Amino acid sequence: MKPYLVSFDLMKEGQQYAALNERLRALGAVKLLYSQWVVLSGQTALDLTKDLLRFVDGNDRLLVNVLVPSQTAFYGLLVPNEQFQHILAA
Repeated sequence: MKPYLVSFDLMKEGQQYAALNERLRALGAVKLLYSQWVVLSGQTALDLTKDLLRFVDGNDRLLVNVLVPSQTAFYGLLVPNEQFQHILAA
């Protein structure tokens, strides 16, 4: 399992994707910032992206990348530091 950072921009003003958020939660993802989540997954970044593309519009933006724990720094997340550190260490 690898920790992936999932980031997105929803381009239509006021747009919120309940289905995207539900899918991320179903994958066990944790919301780090307003449009960034972290998820532990055995999938590839491409497969995870394909999975999530079902929940966004064609003009939205989506980025999925592997987090390298030793190369990750953070401050002021929406979750306690200990929780994020635990995810990175998994």
